[in-house]
Amino acid sequence: MKLSNEKLVNSIGVLSKLTNMELPIRLSYAFSKNITKIDRELTAYNKERGKLIEKYGEKDEEGKLKTKEDGTINILDIESFNIDLKEILEIETEVDIHVIDLEKVDTNINITPGDLMAIGYMLK
Repeated sequence: MKLSNEKLVNSIGVLSKLTNMELPIRLSYAFSKNITKIDRELTAYNKERGKLIEKYGEKDEEGKLKTKEDGTINILDIESFNIDLKEILEIETEVDIHVIDLEKVDTNINITPGDLMAIGYMLK
């Protein structure tokens, strides 16, 4: 299944939440398989995002990124950063997603509509 980095980034948080729920073993296994595959694909995305932070982030006198008290980095040219990040987020990757047939799931899972939209591509 071809998925954009943006879709992968948006779904990984929802999947992580689901792994902390008590789910039937088959469902838990399917989510776990998908998390492993998505994490592998996001490695390249995170590496490129890190390069953008290095490129656009504020640096100290020694050329190292300055970290604010809250742990974030101040981005000096946010417009250019966002343009470059958007380009990376739009890149599509082929991911072998385990599709879950909800008709075969015999349990109730309570998630928000937003969470459902984020992982909808792996449900049928």
